[in-house]
Amino acid sequence: MADVVNISGEINGVEGDLHKIQNNAQANPHLQVPAGSYKVSVAILHHGKPGNEYPIGQFLQRIYIFEDVEKMGITGWIEMIDPYNLVRNGIILGQELLYLEFVTGGADGAGFEDDWKVSFTKKNPLYVHKIQDLKHQQTGEAETQGTLTYRLHFCSPELIQNDRVRVSRTLQGTYSNMIKNILENDLKTPKKFEVDENFKETEDLKLINVPNLNPFSAIALMAAASQSTPSEKQFKGRQTDYYFWETSRGYRLFPIYRPHVDNIFFRVS
Repeated sequence: MADVVNISGEINGVEGDLHKIQNNAQANPHLQVPAGSYKVSVAILHHGKPGNEYPIGQFLQRIYIFEDVEKMGITGWIEMIDPYNLVRNGIILGQELLYLEFVTGGADGAGFEDDWKVSFTKKNPLYVHKIQDLKHQQTGEAETQGTLTYRLHFCSPELIQNDRVRVSRTLQGTYSNMIKNILENDLKTPKKFEVDENFKETEDLKLINVPNLNPFSAIALMAAASQSTPSEKQFKGRQTDYYFWETSRGYRLFPIYRPHVDNIFFRVS
């Protein structure tokens, strides 16, 4: 799967943060952080009626979360070791909300926990949609009958909502305003929608008939047609090649090239 890579003029600041984490961990033996470690503060499955919530932090082994500029939603999975057989006892069906909050190991010791935290809690939960690789845990050559291992696949709830509704109406205004309209009224999302504040969207008003499309399909067409003019006088002309995608902090509508911050978003395989 492709990763989103951010090449930025501010990369030195990120490198500085990483050095602080590393130096603080080395200076204190109690802060030694294994590669790839993380600190989980919230891990809860919500099923059915209010109050039906089950902590699963003790069962988590690995967390995989993906942001993709071409998928418009967060996807991923968590690997579980389950000694209580939550799947077969009916607690996990593959239709739950997942509240998940974690931070890279060592970020708290370096003072960057709030900045680096990945948070999907009750205001913006994840949706569990599939259980995969369900099997008994192997102990040597034998299977442990009482302990299960499996993957819980999750995605943004908006991806599920997108398959259930259609947009079939006339929209008017700038593309960013129309995208915001669809996010709020069709996808019903409370998530933040961010447009590059250093660019001024063209003032051409659009009138669009959306012909019975999924919300994200309509948004994709608008993002592809978006243009803007830089607010700085030294950059002339209109900026095109916009992408709309979801990050762990909300939705973004950004041009692929932003010369004012020496920043490019692109894909690598």
